[in-house]
Amino acid sequence: MALLQGAGDWHYAAVFLGALGAVEIALGEAESGASRFAAAQAALARVAAPTPRLILELHGGHEHARLAREAAAAGDHPAAERHRSAAAAVIARAEAPAPDGTQAPARSSGDVQFALRLLERELARPTGPLTAAPSERRPTNAPLLVVGPQARWFRLRDREPVLMSKARAARLVLAALVRLRIDAPGRALSAAELFRAGWPDEKIGHAAASNRVYVTLTRLRQLGLGSLVQSRDDGFLLDPAAVVVESLELAQPALEAAKT
Repeated sequence: MALLQGAGDWHYAAVFLGALGAVEIALGEAESGASRFAAAQAALARVAAPTPRLILELHGGHEHARLAREAAAAGDHPAAERHRSAAAAVIARAEAPAPDGTQAPARSSGDVQFALRLLERELARPTGPLTAAPSERRPTNAPLLVVGPQARWFRLRDREPVLMSKARAARLVLAALVRLRIDAPGRALSAAELFRAGWPDEKIGHAAASNRVYVTLTRLRQLGLGSLVQSRDDGFLLDPAAVVVESLELAQPALEAAKT
């Protein structure tokens, strides 16, 4: 937030403040979340584009989700339904095509897609109190994969980083899997798509291309990704249950120093 505000990027200041407010509401910190949304609205006043307004509405839907669950827990089902309907109406606007026939915001903006998934997940949570004890807010034991820019390195939770700078094809294949995992969790890439990602300038036969992809995926598994690289009848993907994070660090200094 300091970087965005210092650069005068009010578009993303509003987007990230809204996302932070949504997270705080989900953790039961309604007052803090409300202050984030107030700051996001102030940032939004400096922005003319409509997309960040829709994103902020989606993040604001978490307050309706919270109130719906509290009302349901108290037995006030009409109030719960009103709040759920209010949140669902924002989702419907995000998924509806524009009047001029252009794509729906949920299909044309990654930021809208993220806000939409977050709100849908919140609405799907079971009825009950939202406030969690501090011990319940700690990260789960789900697999954690941190990947550097352009997949030049990756690191699994509590393990040493693995450098990929000398493995171009494997790096490009991993980068494609990571990007799909973040943009469209649960979707898979075919062997042909992975070949185009890993060897963008080459044209070879289907069988040879598939073999290269299989060998590369095996190598990624051997480098430490193991069962995180999954195969299905429609292609290959990173485990949808894993937490995948992109890092802005270009390299891992300690590992680079060890290599030299």
